[in-house]
Amino acid sequence: MVYNENTPHFYNKSGKETFMSNILFSVFPNENFIDMSLYQFGWEQCQPSHSYGPAARNHYLFHYVISGTGTLMADDTSGITQTYSVKSGQGFMIFPQQITTYIADQKLPWEYVWIEFDGLRVKEILELAGLTKSAPIYHAHSKEMREVLKEEMLYIARNPEQPPFHLIGHLYLFMDALTRSCTREQTNSAGRLRDFYIHEAIAFIEQNFQNDISVEDIAEVCGLNRSYFGKIFKETLGRSPQEFLMNYRMVKATELLKLTQLSISEISNAVGYANPLHFSRAFKNVYGESPRIWASESQDITSKTREIILPGFLIYCTVAISISVSFLISVFSRLVISASAVSIAVSTLTPVSIAFLRMTNPSLECSAPSCRNIDDQIDLVS
Repeated sequence: MVYNENTPHFYNKSGKETFMSNILFSVFPNENFIDMSLYQFGWEQCQPSHSYGPAARNHYLFHYVISGTGTLMADDTSGITQTYSVKSGQGFMIFPQQITTYIADQKLPWEYVWIEFDGLRVKEILELAGLTKSAPIYHAHSKEMREVLKEEMLYIARNPEQPPFHLIGHLYLFMDALTRSCTREQTNSAGRLRDFYIHEAIAFIEQNFQNDISVEDIAEVCGLNRSYFGKIFKETLGRSPQEFLMNYRMVKATELLKLTQLSISEISNAVGYANPLHFSRAFKNVYGESPRIWASESQDITSKTREIILPGFLIYCTVAISISVSFLISVFSRLVISASAVSIAVSTLTPVSIAFLRMTNPSLECSAPSCRNIDDQIDLVS
């Protein structure tokens, strides 16, 4: 069992659910989803006055209160801390880098289910739902859709063993329930036509990001002039087409940096940048550091994570030794006597062939430093 100092919860080393009398918590194992992705999710029956914060998250985090009450303190868009009372049937949204504290009621502590998520389409969805830093409390206009939202969240929390695509599908159903429960039914043909244009634009970007495409090319595919296309795109998604295209390419670049051995120049070309310098400059604008440094840090984090999470360890064993039995006994006896005798014995050895095989034993764990660095401690002798 591992304690995560960033949350008041426990979870096991494989990222699977941990169930105790009052908590269910899981970490989503796959980060290769771009439009929307899960990070962690769970359910908890809080103790009286249980609190978390002040703290800031890296992604969006939504809590739905099933029963009980509590208090949310969150900074608004001006950075001023606001206090909200949240009761059953309501929820609250925490935004990336927003400083928040939330506390369960002393007499009637809340029970809630939560989902942490992010992605390119999230900002658009939350704007449609009317949730902002200055209006983070979820109020449902539709009781029916509110129940759907709760059931989708509970399904995800209770079924972490399901395949990633399955859980992402339920995340989309949750998002659908979130927007439909917050907004009253509208028949806006102009809005639907705008959505169609945005869908066509995103589909074109997804299929052609690796090519030398421009905003003009995207607008032409939609049959719109560049100015009007840029206006409706930014109004809908909260960013310009050029920003969206660049961010999409950078997300694809990080996947290639993590999952392949391609050079920076090859990755640059693979995501639509003919000039590696232009690619590196764009990458640094998005992530704050060069692709090479980002890749190096990502590999360091991955290797450290594997030491913590992956079960088992590598051991080496001798499988073939060509040596006479009498000589082996002689060497062994000298090893027992003293280290100096060992050095003398080794100097008189005839050539000995020793082969090592790497074996994985998933049923064993080793936390000793000597086990972690065993690769560095074994020399091949011939």
